[in-house]
Amino acid sequence: MPSNKTFVVLIVSIALIVSVWLFQKKPEAVDVVGINTVPRETVVTENDWQKILNESAVGDTSVVSVVPKAEDLFVNDTTITSQISKDLLAQYLLTINQKGGISGDDMNSIVSNILAVPEYNNSTGAKYISANLHINSKNDKATVGEYKEILNTLLKEVSARIKTDPIAISILAIQDEDDSVLKRIDPLIVEANLLIRRLLEMQVPSSAVTQHLRVLNFMSSVQGSLVSMRNSVDDPINGLNGINKYKELMQTERLNVINVLNSYFIQKVGSPLSY
Repeated sequence: MPSNKTFVVLIVSIALIVSVWLFQKKPEAVDVVGINTVPRETVVTENDWQKILNESAVGDTSVVSVVPKAEDLFVNDTTITSQISKDLLAQYLLTINQKGGISGDDMNSIVSNILAVPEYNNSTGAKYISANLHINSKNDKATVGEYKEILNTLLKEVSARIKTDPIAISILAIQDEDDSVLKRIDPLIVEANLLIRRLLEMQVPSSAVTQHLRVLNFMSSVQGSLVSMRNSVDDPINGLNGINKYKELMQTERLNVINVLNSYFIQKVGSPLSY
């Protein structure tokens, strides 16, 4: 499974591939030289990259603006991969324009700045609050016991139907650039949506609101990560975000959610979930 190092390497690779493609269009491209890093405080976004590219030839003949139309260079302007590529390219050329070259430290600083933008490293679903729930004011043992059995059955049924590893599917699709492979994630998205709907429809004892929201928002995050992975071929960086988020959810948050539920049920009815 991709590590953070792999994620960074992929982002750097995208920037370098696009940049090399641009500079190969004309022989006047600047030579790369080693320069000490100077951390930047802000990230270039939106249309700033075009301004930088167009202005790069002004007052400095060593850097030539050779950029085609935006719609030709970045086919899908709405993907995270496209947005990150533009920001990386803008900072890459801005550094060359200011310093006359770029070093490995410069590139690390650029990548760190880009990855610090929350929107570029996020794969979450909707955030639910207590107002979204059907709350039952009763908190007696029978009411909580009935809630427990419904929830236990629901989780058991969904768990039994999930037989696919979305991470393996996403990685295979990215490696083979085969969008058709990603269709195998669709049933998992359907199951996640169904579970979210059922959780929203349940009668929740008022004493279980916090615990129920924990389950609901966990599943919403799972659904969001699955949707991100479903777009792995068209938007590989968003797909990798989904992979990393799903891995984190399954390895850490799932256990936390179950522990919170079991603590509640042991306190209220004397036994944990059995699914």
